[in-house]
Amino acid sequence: MSIDLSKASAIAGFIGACLVDLDTGLMLTSQGGGKIDLEAAAALSTEVAKAQVAAAEGLKLNDQIEDMLTSFGKQIHVIRPLRANPGVYLFVALDRAKANLGMARLQIKALEGEVAL
Repeated sequence: MSIDLSKASAIAGFIGACLVDLDTGLMLTSQGGGKIDLEAAAALSTEVAKAQVAAAEGLKLNDQIEDMLTSFGKQIHVIRPLRANPGVYLFVALDRAKANLGMARLQIKALEGEVAL
């Protein structure tokens, strides 16, 4: 099993990242996090992820969620379910003043492709 999130720290505005089990909200691994409690973020962001999955199913979108974004005044949180294992997702917190959201999404997508469970 290879779970290396070290490349996430290269994302502009990076604060922290973790891999999270969608069913339990437990963090599987993490990187960074100085300004944010990643254990709490993992548990709490699970509720957001579950709500979005339920909404997609309720709307019968018949499509897979690519990512979920929450923009705060000072931070952006990105939740990206793993395509190979939708029961696990990447959570990435970024400093909004330093982040380039478009580039960050591309880098998170690339990181997702490198995570092997």
